[in-house]
Amino acid sequence: MDRALAAADRYNPALEELVRREGDTLANLEPLGTIGASIEGILAALGGLRSSLGPLPARLRDDVVSAVRPSGPALDRLVGSLAELEARLRDLGGPLDRSADAVAQARVALAELIAETASLADASARIRAATAAVAANVVPRGAR
Repeated sequence: MDRALAAADRYNPALEELVRREGDTLANLEPLGTIGASIEGILAALGGLRSSLGPLPARLRDDVVSAVRPSGPALDRLVGSLAELEARLRDLGGPLDRSADAVAQARVALAELIAETASLADASARIRAATAAVAANVVPRGAR
């Protein structure tokens, strides 16, 4: 046996290091068994929880249906009222569009009127100034 180990050591001097690393690897893999057992325990607990929660969606659906069913007629009236309101709002669209157009046209006309008024005021000021200048140069009759 000693000769075999000596021959192996000559053939591969890292053999002893490889054997040590293999031992370390096996020691590091030992907790995997414990982890696997823990996971199996968790899955078993989840299976129990799943069986407890299984009927819950159907029970919730039944509770919601029983709560909504009595309000069915009121809900139908609400939906009908909302549809009627939507129709009325659509009917208002045309008059509102026409009103918006009329307001826009009135704004244009008002802007033109303001521009014309400003022009007239400017012309009036020029006429007053010219009249005042002429009046200042006029000599009354007989004063010459």
